[in-house]
Amino acid sequence: MLEITNAVKVFAPSTPNEMKALNGLNLKLEDGEFVTIIGSNGAGKSTLFNAICGNFWLDSGMILLDGENITFKSEHKRAKVIGRIFQDPMKGTAPNLTIEENLALAYSRSKHAGLRSAVTKKERKETLMAVNARTEEFQHIEVFDKPALFTNGRIARDTVPKGWYCYDIRGSDDDPGELCYMEENVVVNHAGSVLMPEKLAMPKSGRLDVRDELGFLDEGNMTLREFCEAHQLPYPAENMKFHIRPARPEEAGLFYTPHPEEDKRLGTVGHYLR
Repeated sequence: MLEITNAVKVFAPSTPNEMKALNGLNLKLEDGEFVTIIGSNGAGKSTLFNAICGNFWLDSGMILLDGENITFKSEHKRAKVIGRIFQDPMKGTAPNLTIEENLALAYSRSKHAGLRSAVTKKERKETLMAVNARTEEFQHIEVFDKPALFTNGRIARDTVPKGWYCYDIRGSDDDPGELCYMEENVVVNHAGSVLMPEKLAMPKSGRLDVRDELGFLDEGNMTLREFCEAHQLPYPAENMKFHIRPARPEEAGLFYTPHPEEDKRLGTVGHYLR
C-alpha cells in the first residue's frame, strides 16, 4: 500500500524562477491497484515519481509504503523495494552490459551485494527457461501441417523428452508478439516456444518463416500427456536420475539384494526393510 499525504515540493523557492511542482498532493493506492497518472508537461508527474523513489525529499508532507514512513529514506534504500522504469531508458540501464546482465542487476537489487557472476546457472534456468515441458499447459497448434504444442514461455531444454523437439519463435522488431520465425534458439524478441514429436529441417539461414504456416486450434489448453492421447502417441518415458546419499534417521533401514535374476523377474533393484 502506498499513501502520500499533503505532499509539497517547490523548486527554486523565493526566486523569480520559483515553481511549485507539488501543492498539497494526496494519493492512496491499495495492494494490486493499477493506476495511470495523466497530465500535461510540467504538471508534476515526474516530480511525484522522483519524490516516491527518493531522488529528493519533500518540503513537507509524508510518504508511507506498506505502513512504513519512507519520507526521508535514502534513494538507494528505497530501490530495494521500489522498481522503476525511467522515461529516459539510458538512465536505468548499463550500456556496456548485456541485456541479460542488466536484467540480473534488477533481479538481484534486493539481495545481499557481493562479488560473483552476474547470472548463475541456476538463475538463468529459473528466469530464462522456466517452463517444464511435461507440466506446462500448452496451446494446440499446427505448424507446417504438423501437430505441435505452443507456449509463450521458454521451454527448459533439459525437460524436453527424448525423441521430441523444441524450437523458439522470434517476433518481429515492430511487434515482438507477432510470430514470425522458428529457430533452434531465440534470445532477443522471443515470442514463444514450440514442442513437437517431429524434427523440422532447418535451412542454412537457421530459421523458418511461420507467418503463414502456424495455426492455433481452438481446443483449449492441453498438457503433453493430453497431446499424446489426442494424437495416439506413446507418452515419453521419464528421464529420471537417482542419486545415492546417506539415509536420514527417519529413513534408516536394511537393504539387501537378491539374485539378479530374481530382481529382473520382480522388476526391482534390491529390497528395503524397516
